[in-house]
Amino acid sequence: MPSILALWKKYKIDEMMVLADAAMISDENVLLLKANNLNYIVGARIANLGIYEIEKISKELNLKDDATIRINTPKGILICHFASNRYRKDKIEMEKQINKAKFLLKESDPNPARKRTKFLKHKDNDKNNYELNTQLIHKTNLLLGIKGYYSNLENMPDIEIIKQYRNLWRVEKAFRISKSDLQIRPIFHFKEYSIHAHLLARSPKFNATSPFLN
Repeated sequence: MPSILALWKKYKIDEMMVLADAAMISDENVLLLKANNLNYIVGARIANLGIYEIEKISKELNLKDDATIRINTPKGILICHFASNRYRKDKIEMEKQINKAKFLLKESDPNPARKRTKFLKHKDNDKNNYELNTQLIHKTNLLLGIKGYYSNLENMPDIEIIKQYRNLWRVEKAFRISKSDLQIRPIFHFKEYSIHAHLLARSPKFNATSPFLN
C-alpha cells in the first residue's frame, strides 16, 4: 500500500485501479484499499469457500461457456466465471492427479510421495495409511473451469472486470524479462543501495551522486 499510494501521489493520478493475483487478497489489504478509495480487482481462491457455496456457484454457472455469477462478500463482489477451455485443461490435470493418487495407493511399500499427493488423506487418523479424499475430489470436480475475482466495481460489467484482470499478463511478462533477458538473478543483496548498484551493473563507488540512488 505505501508503494501504491506514493505512486498515486507522485504522478497525480485521477483514477486508479489495483490489479493483483489471489496471493494478495486479505482482509487487511481490502480494508486498506477501501480506506483509500481505491478500486480493485483481485483474484479469488474460491477453493477456500464452503462446499455449500461451491455447489451453488457450480449449479448457477451450469457448465455454460462465459457464464458469470455475482456474490456479495466482505471482501467485495465475488465474480465467478466459467470457461469451457479452462474446464478441459482443469479436468485433464485433475484426472492426472487422481490417477497418481490411485497408483500410489496400489504400491505395497509406503511411498513418501503419498503425503504430498493432493487427493490422498490419512485413513482413520492413521498417519501410515492413506485413502482417496473423495470430498476434495467432489469439490475439485465442481470447480472445474471456474475462476473467481473480487472487486468493488459494482457498475462495471462482469466480462469487463475479467478483461481488466487479464492485463496482469503484462506485469508477469515484465518480471520474466527482468529475470531472464536482463539476467538480474541471482541477487544476494539486502540493502537498497547494493540492490540498485547490482541492477545498474556499476560499482557503488561510481554511483555515490547518482540521482537514481539518491
